[in-house]
Amino acid sequence: LDLVRGGTKMQSLQLSRKRAYVFGRSRERADFAVPDESVSRAHAAIVHGSPADGGRDGGDGDDSEAPLHLIDLGSTKGSFLDTGAGWERLSPHKPTRVPCGAKIKLGDCDTVLV
Repeated sequence: LDLVRGGTKMQSLQLSRKRAYVFGRSRERADFAVPDESVSRAHAAIVHGSPADGGRDGGDGDDSEAPLHLIDLGSTKGSFLDTGAGWERLSPHKPTRVPCGAKIKLGDCDTVLV
């Protein structure tokens, strides 16, 4: 997963190291801090694998092909997913599968996760 701001790749994230990552404005509450006022302190989480089974994909232990899910953690400005048809605001606390090639936006921030 790449963090992109203004069309420039800022950072690459290796998501298979942990089952879940929290994105937010607070360095104390988030695994990845996004310094933007429209991003809540603990804004959204990305879960590697199925949220229903604790992140396990049910396979042979290799999570490299496990699905990603985005969960808005009740943020004020929302979490958005673009699968090619435009930005769609996600319902809070509802895991949403992130298909390959989709883009994620937090609040009004111009940093996008690709």
